[in-house]
Amino acid sequence: MNLDFITVLVNVSILMMLGIPGYAFRKNKMIGEGGAKPLVVLLIYVTQPFLIIMSFQSKKYTPDILSSIGAVFFMSVAIHIVLLLAGRLVFNKRLCSDKAKRGVFIFASAFSNCGYMGIPVIRALFGSSPLLSEMLIYVSVYIAVFNIVNWTVGIYIISGEKKYMSVKNALINPITFSLLIAVPLFFSGVSVEDFSPSLADAFKMLGDMTTPLSMTILGIKLAEMPLREIFNEKPVYLSVFIKLILMPLIMLAALNLFFGAAGGAIKYTLAISAAMPVATITVANAERFGGDGKTAAKCMLCSTILSVVTIPLICLLL
Repeated sequence: MNLDFITVLVNVSILMMLGIPGYAFRKNKMIGEGGAKPLVVLLIYVTQPFLIIMSFQSKKYTPDILSSIGAVFFMSVAIHIVLLLAGRLVFNKRLCSDKAKRGVFIFASAFSNCGYMGIPVIRALFGSSPLLSEMLIYVSVYIAVFNIVNWTVGIYIISGEKKYMSVKNALINPITFSLLIAVPLFFSGVSVEDFSPSLADAFKMLGDMTTPLSMTILGIKLAEMPLREIFNEKPVYLSVFIKLILMPLIMLAALNLFFGAAGGAIKYTLAISAAMPVATITVANAERFGGDGKTAAKCMLCSTILSVVTIPLICLLL
């Protein structure tokens, strides 16, 4: 599939434009402080789970997809671990003496906004492709790995305290529950549409809300910090470079090594997921577990703005 720079740039730019209402409403105080929180709850607990369930419903099970899911799981774990280790080497005490900031930079370098932006970008670029349903299955696996690593190694990186690491939260969350519903139905060939077409349509409509809701949340977040403050700290650029350029390049190299030209949906999904900006949850983790919340917001917002250009550049290599 040909993902030329201009086509991807236009699609990503249009996607970002969906965040304009959220940005405008927050700037004009029509949405108050903390106004994004109920939207985040709706996204995490309703729209994303239904999107995952219906993504599995739109693809018929074949024996080869099981090994593909295993490969996606392994590659997703590997890229998170490799980038966290690289972040620890780069953001040492000499470069960043502030422990609270250092943990944020390391975390931000490795964790992608695969849920809020990964799914919308994949749907924008592959909306008419027969690969879409398979890619949404793979990105669901990537998000599940994200949650596991976030609640264990990731929380430790930000807090420096093992007591905050939670296997329970890593395994019991809305994404896991949605997979526990979707995967058995997928393997058994049970279709919601066969049971009730109207119910399937309702579930699909809830899942389709994920993209506009994600972009609205990002628009609100962008409005909450003056632009001049986003770009005034040099280590932020280094963290963003690792996240937007180095991480997808490492992922692409690994994908080419293991799959060559036969990667198809796996290659597109993992490379694009890795190319997403810093995860929104970086801010929440920093504020909750003793990191520097303002630095986390800078990394997230700076990477989101710059990703409009870097995502098309990475797509040129696919």
